[in-house]
Amino acid sequence: MDARASYSSNIASYCRQAITNIQHPQPQSHPLKIPEVVENLEQVAQNFRRQIDQQNRIRMFTDNFHAQCRFDTTRQVLAKMREHRKILEKKDEEIRNQNELIKRLQDQSANQQIALDNMKIGVSANRQIRIQQSQEIAILRQELAQKDRLIRQQEFMIKILYKNCQIAEKQSKIMKTSFEDHGSAERVFPKPQGDNHRQVEETNVPVKKVEDLDIKWIESMGNQQPLQNPGFWNSRPLLLKLRTPRLRFAW
Repeated sequence: MDARASYSSNIASYCRQAITNIQHPQPQSHPLKIPEVVENLEQVAQNFRRQIDQQNRIRMFTDNFHAQCRFDTTRQVLAKMREHRKILEKKDEEIRNQNELIKRLQDQSANQQIALDNMKIGVSANRQIRIQQSQEIAILRQELAQKDRLIRQQEFMIKILYKNCQIAEKQSKIMKTSFEDHGSAERVFPKPQGDNHRQVEETNVPVKKVEDLDIKWIESMGNQQPLQNPGFWNSRPLLLKLRTPRLRFAW
């Protein structure tokens, strides 16, 4: 641009000088003729037109270049915008998928919470059932202990009856041998007279039946050993007093 400007300024100065020489000819200093000046001016004008055409072509080229650049830039921008739009669409789709996933997870968590609440209710119900079962088991154990204690008491009563039977059997054998040895019951067992008769009647208490015994006392004594409880041997309900003074037993 600086070269063109200097060239144009040189042409302009040359033209001004030529016009001055035409208007004020000085043959001594400027021996040029008018046809030569006109020819030179035509050449200068042609060069100037050529320069202008060249500048116009350069301007058109630059304008086309800028327009092409702008077009290319616009096309690139549009392409980038399309790419960004595709990226945004993908991101929107991902966001929708994530929202759907979050909704499903929320529904799943709600269902799990409901299931957890139901499990808590079931656990509390099972705890109550276990408590009731433990109470029932405790009651059954108490009943079993009572029945076991009653069975032991009955076994103890059976032992007592068995001992009484043995004692009675021995008594009968002794009485039988006494009758055989002495001949009659009056000799072996003379009838009491006077005060002795009253005393014997008072002391000869009839044997009680099993139904007449003190069951509560037997239950209280069921878990104790007879040998370790001297009061058991002298208790009134179980005294089996026989008529023979020599063969009186206490069981």
